[in-house]
Amino acid sequence: MKSKLNLSADRVAYARSLAERITMPVQDFIEGHSSVTVERATLRLAGADGANADGVPVPNLVVDCMRAADPSSLEDGATMRYVNALLKSGGSVQALNDRIAAGFDVMSLPLGDRKSIEAKA
Repeated sequence: MKSKLNLSADRVAYARSLAERITMPVQDFIEGHSSVTVERATLRLAGADGANADGVPVPNLVVDCMRAADPSSLEDGATMRYVNALLKSGGSVQALNDRIAAGFDVMSLPLGDRKSIEAKA
């Protein structure tokens, strides 16, 4: 295919390689943080609210505990663990939020039946 700008293929390839080198650190940063942001937002939509005595929001506490226990645990979604804890505790969303703010770790509970968790979520 002929270039509309009359640029050589070598120049275009070189420009693309420079662009990749420039943007790669930014992309790495985004990939390392966007899942945390998405998980926290999803927890908020599920009802995770409030904060601990230090002012750390409940969604942050859940995600931080999950990452500390197993960095790959976010792949299944923080909401899965949050809803699992809600089902196992049998209490209200507010009661679970209060427990998490007081130091409860949702990762301390074994993961229950995925279909039940997904149905509740």
